[in-house]
Amino acid sequence: MHILSCVRHFSLSSILCCFSLILCSLLVPPQQVCGQTMRQIKDSKKNFIYLTGAGGYASLLNEEMAIKNKGIAGGEIGVGYRLYYYHFLFSVGVEGRYSYYKVAPIDDKLNFRMSDSEGEPFTMNAIISNRQDVMHIADVQVPLQIGGEWGHWYGLIGAKLAFNVFGSARTVANVTTTATYDRFSEDFEQMPNHYLFEGQDVVSGKQPISFNPQLYGTFEVGYRIGKLYSGTGADVPYSKRRYYVGIFGELGFLNMHKENAQGDPVVSSVNPNAGIDFSVNPVYNSTAYSSAIVKNYMVGVKFTVLFELPKEAKCIICEERERRNRHRR
Repeated sequence: MHILSCVRHFSLSSILCCFSLILCSLLVPPQQVCGQTMRQIKDSKKNFIYLTGAGGYASLLNEEMAIKNKGIAGGEIGVGYRLYYYHFLFSVGVEGRYSYYKVAPIDDKLNFRMSDSEGEPFTMNAIISNRQDVMHIADVQVPLQIGGEWGHWYGLIGAKLAFNVFGSARTVANVTTTATYDRFSEDFEQMPNHYLFEGQDVVSGKQPISFNPQLYGTFEVGYRIGKLYSGTGADVPYSKRRYYVGIFGELGFLNMHKENAQGDPVVSSVNPNAGIDFSVNPVYNSTAYSSAIVKNYMVGVKFTVLFELPKEAKCIICEERERRNRHRR
């Protein structure tokens, strides 16, 4: 009966219908194989909304030998659209990223010519060590990626444009001071009454810091979690939701450093009642490194959930739809 119903119409779609039904009648078990065929046709193109979360190691890069970057951590959350067309993937969305960086400039050594309480001249030596800038950075990102999925495995490459929306930096350091007298062969040290200290803490206030937009090159590879339909080996998930876990990397191409001059990295002033006063500024906010070229990167693990968007199901036997189309004509 099914085959005879197809013969009544000589359209290309009817011929394809009949051919599919003949294949179904020849293969065993027919219900399982026909279901697989229809599902594979339906799954050839699908649209999804995705939610993603990621975490990993984030750090800065620069060309300044005097600055060492100590990356710590970064995290991302996002939402977007993903298209599946056979094995091809297309993805676009919007994401938020938080990065936690530490930057360690090399030690600074400063010398000051002074006189003690008895009027005898000496040189005060200061070493500013263990300096560390702690930065908290938040960005909004727009990712655009293409790739493919084969079996459980998938891969994506693309680009991201990031805009800095928040940043703060705070510097901590230690200061050690000694005194060199012309008539003594050894330096004087650890004499608080003469303003000679070892490892005195110096802390800056929290300063705002901002960066220029950044363009990233990105990659992502991973694995889809979930069962498969059995019977023909068709790699089609059961659920309207799909779950993915993968590793990713992002490398910035542009100089994101913005000149936010707040003063020198180390500021000193003579205080008659306390020897020398010291203050520090975050290195990327200092005039000494205003021309520094700064980029950044992040690597880590990403988890993504896809929610299938509803669509009109494709049909094999479409007599009712063809009847409506003929009536409209």
